[in-house]
Amino acid sequence: DYNFNKANKINAVAGIELNSRNIESFKIKGDGFPDDALGYYNIEAASIVSPPVLTRVRSTLFSVIARVNYNYKNKYLLTATGRYDGSSRFSENQKFVFFPSFSAAWRVSQENFLKHSQTISNLKLRLSWGQAGNQGLPPYSTLARYYAVIYPLNGVSTSGYAIGDFPKDVTWETAQQLNGGVDFGMYNDRIYVSLDVYKKTTKNVLILRNMPTSSGYTTAWSNLGQIDNNGFDLETNFRIFDAKIRWDLGGNFSIYRNKISKLGLSESSYGYVQFWGKTINGFNQPINTFIEGNPIGQFWGFRTDGLFQTQEEIDELNQNAQDVAGENFYQFGKPVHPGDIKYVDLNHDGVVNDMDKTIIGDPNPDFTYGITSTLGYKNLSLNVFFVGVQGVDVFNANLLKMTNVGQGNSNVIEDAYLKAWRGEGTSDYWPRIVNDWQQNKLQPCDRLVEDGSFFRLQTASISYNAMVRKVSWISNLNVTFTATNVFTITNYSWYNPEANAFGNKNTAMGIDLNSYPMSRSYVLSFAISFK
Repeated sequence: DYNFNKANKINAVAGIELNSRNIESFKIKGDGFPDDALGYYNIEAASIVSPPVLTRVRSTLFSVIARVNYNYKNKYLLTATGRYDGSSRFSENQKFVFFPSFSAAWRVSQENFLKHSQTISNLKLRLSWGQAGNQGLPPYSTLARYYAVIYPLNGVSTSGYAIGDFPKDVTWETAQQLNGGVDFGMYNDRIYVSLDVYKKTTKNVLILRNMPTSSGYTTAWSNLGQIDNNGFDLETNFRIFDAKIRWDLGGNFSIYRNKISKLGLSESSYGYVQFWGKTINGFNQPINTFIEGNPIGQFWGFRTDGLFQTQEEIDELNQNAQDVAGENFYQFGKPVHPGDIKYVDLNHDGVVNDMDKTIIGDPNPDFTYGITSTLGYKNLSLNVFFVGVQGVDVFNANLLKMTNVGQGNSNVIEDAYLKAWRGEGTSDYWPRIVNDWQQNKLQPCDRLVEDGSFFRLQTASISYNAMVRKVSWISNLNVTFTATNVFTITNYSWYNPEANAFGNKNTAMGIDLNSYPMSRSYVLSFAISFK
């Protein structure tokens, strides 16, 4: 710290950081034990012992960090930060990158023309720009790797090595953000508003891409293009009452829009510059697509048009398929029956196949919001917290099996059986019941895309704080009852509209698969202060 002229303050800090991870594991597998009394302590008793596997994973992150703060009369604030990061996870010539950032703030309420205002108690303008890096890929992902394998040679098991990956020139993902904001308070901050507007550009996005089978590999890490994010965050708080009755009401509201501005790939057969996300079990194909000029992770699949109702309708479509496309059948190259799901021939070529896929949903919300309320009277207080999301789609992959009565090895939704098609006009949504579940196995389609908007009372707590006078060794007793996940208002049909089966994987977004219901909890707690 350094002060000069009583008005200028400078603070500087620098440091070096080294993070190193070294994970080692040893695995040996045995089958065919006479009994399991000794567990793995009796591994030599196994009739079949697989070759042992030794795994070692190392990664290192080295950083040099520096920051300088400047303060003039507590009115003008400047900050400059820089960090030089090096990661072992990247290619040899791509390991080290410098990330700078700068910020400035003006406390307008400290100026003479506002300093003594009885109305405006706080006014602060903020502006910042900075870069940050992401090294979020597994160690060794950029190296050519080989693996030990056992393979037959002339009828004899032989040890050898196989190529498992190829070298890739991958570098840091870099996010650059410009942010402007204002903090505004009135009447000693009884009314408080904070607004932030930002523009974020992410370049060299780290993506685990699906590779064509002709390459000999299934996936590969790549730096792909650029994503632009724009949005604003609004936070408010109002102290409505501040006497015997106390009431604070606050909220937040966020809108953001993202767009893939550049991918750097050739045009697909669909006419888009695009790539597809993670292959999803059960469908054996990706659900998300990433299209240049569009939001990230949109759902990709077929549109449907109810059910086939009559054989005459099917015969007419099959005949058209023969006349227009030279195919015997209208849908996926196989016969269909009345009561089966009818998919839309979107490109009007006479048949339904993969070329009829299109965008069927968007996992990015229109906006999110939250509401907090704290109401107090004397020693009693009530606190509630609401959260909400509006305009978001969820791909409910649970319905793949849970609506197909013919699959026979698990439960199904009640309506899928009771309201199933049983003749012309009996249903235009729930397909007929068949023994072969593959016959009406759902393709990725709009039937699986649901509105995931919701409004939830996340937490509610009531608390009583008592002053204890009759017990000499206790000064205060606080009793609190808290409930979480109290209720959710939503049109989503499954357990949790926030479910995301693949966590933070950026190539599988907004997919609900085998999700578990959110628990509801009730907690009674006591806090005692002793004299």
